[in-house]
Amino acid sequence: MVSPIIGESLVIQNIKTMIGKVARTGENILICGETGVGKDLVAQNLYHQSNRVGRPFVKLNCACLTESLFEIDISCFDKPTAKETSQQKCRLFDKISGGILYLDNIDLLSPSHQLEILPFLENNDHQILDLQAPVSANLCMISSTNQDLNKMVKEGKFNERLYFRLNTVRIDIEPLRERPEDIPFLIDYYYKKYASNNNNQKMRTNDRVTMEKLCSYHWPGNVRELQNI
Repeated sequence: MVSPIIGESLVIQNIKTMIGKVARTGENILICGETGVGKDLVAQNLYHQSNRVGRPFVKLNCACLTESLFEIDISCFDKPTAKETSQQKCRLFDKISGGILYLDNIDLLSPSHQLEILPFLENNDHQILDLQAPVSANLCMISSTNQDLNKMVKEGKFNERLYFRLNTVRIDIEPLRERPEDIPFLIDYYYKKYASNNNNQKMRTNDRVTMEKLCSYHWPGNVRELQNI
């Protein structure tokens, strides 16, 4: 069961509405926002409201990619130290066909990986024919970033063609400091979540002064920082 998106601000209401509109379209979706705002949660909700639910949902952290995208074996994801030994191509796309590929930290995708994935996105049939064996996969691609990709394109740090392919639909998540009305709802949600694992202890910090302090705090780490606290 996917965790809900918590909050009643206009920003959160618009995000929930957007997810409902685009989740089943199959379009490429770019999620933008600072670290800790909940980009992974939005991606998971997109998956669970899509017509691909029950099929593969694979998240790749672009900051950690070393091998070719077409040589990644997703069966090794539960073994972080496992080394690739097979020379079989296209395993990632073969195994994820019909599902969703989520590329987290897309801004950290290396120039070689950017060029590698671009032909796949530019072909309407999701095929690449210039490998040892043709690749054909029916998948939806979600990506996320905490950077201004448009600025990176202008600075020559990100492939312009890839940017426009990934940015078919864009969902922006405002930082928590811009929507303080969501803070009480988040505090209540996470308190109940963790209290249930702690003998349902009663909250001792729900007085007005404490809540006002929490709502006026800057939250540089956003929802993730609030959750930790």
